[in-house]
Amino acid sequence: MLIHLQSAAPDASIAHFVQSFWMLENSLPKGHPEDPVHPAADGANSKLRPYLTGIKPVYSNITMVEGVIHDAAVNVPHLWQFVKGGKIFALGDERSLILGAKGDGSLSFATGIKEPEGWPAACGIDFNSRDQVRDWFTNALPGWSEAWLELFASDDAYYIPRPMYHFPVDQHWPTLPNLTIIGDAAHRMPPYAGEGVNQAAPP
Repeated sequence: MLIHLQSAAPDASIAHFVQSFWMLENSLPKGHPEDPVHPAADGANSKLRPYLTGIKPVYSNITMVEGVIHDAAVNVPHLWQFVKGGKIFALGDERSLILGAKGDGSLSFATGIKEPEGWPAACGIDFNSRDQVRDWFTNALPGWSEAWLELFASDDAYYIPRPMYHFPVDQHWPTLPNLTIIGDAAHRMPPYAGEGVNQAAPP
């Protein structure tokens, strides 16, 4: 699945090791059958995908607000105990909240709410402000338990809005003899229920 240094073409530019994948940057497919096959696993914003297809991702109408709280056992003790080293999905009213314990002792979370494309720039929220993000959370998930507000109890955290995109389900493109794409580069999708990971298994 991975692009390794030894399998790269001599004129390829090898990028650094990023998130467990060797990636090729600025490597144009030569189109010669004798060239080695480069399976590109360089993620949702793949730099090699455009050499295979011009199909663009489609906005899913959902934007996640992702957060990470460091030293969660101290900073968010109740939610840390609630997660018990695993993951929790809270769903209701066409909204979602996902919590996950990390091996470094941090707690990650991500909301899933329907928002128009371009919402992060248009909403006026300063995502560096814990108080502004907490106020948005309270308004966006009315009636949800106040227990979730512990997510905003610590300054040792950060928050990032992430619009969710996916590729059309009917996408296809002509094959090349020396380049293929797998993982999110081929079938980008919102990260719900591990389906993205499961889609990467068959290739």
